[in-house]
Amino acid sequence: MRTRGILSLFNNIVLRFYPSEVKKMIERVLTEKLHDCTYDAEVAGELTEELVRMLRDAAKCNTKTFYMSNFKIEIPMCRYKLLFQVVLGEFKGQGLKITSKSLWDVEFDNYASYTFKNVKFIIVPL
Repeated sequence: MRTRGILSLFNNIVLRFYPSEVKKMIERVLTEKLHDCTYDAEVAGELTEELVRMLRDAAKCNTKTFYMSNFKIEIPMCRYKLLFQVVLGEFKGQGLKITSKSLWDVEFDNYASYTFKNVKFIIVPL
């Protein structure tokens, strides 16, 4: 019985999806890729697809390290089912509101988002 309690604790704490970790990864990827980009409507679709690929690849390579007692445990992000949606638009001082609708299990599902904005464009990956 004690083993079952430890495994339950492990599943609830260690295997949980941490949006803060994914948000840091999204911020890092977008900052590296877009630090000197300008908005161009002709290539916006291609850029959006490239960003989705980059975010997906970065998430798969990302691992979370935990220490329990004397054990080091590394959990790869690829154990989660990840979906990426990137909204890109030209920024001219206007407001922007984005909504998303999906089936949701409040016990297991979660999300992370980050808004990247410069003087030319705005990008919101979910």
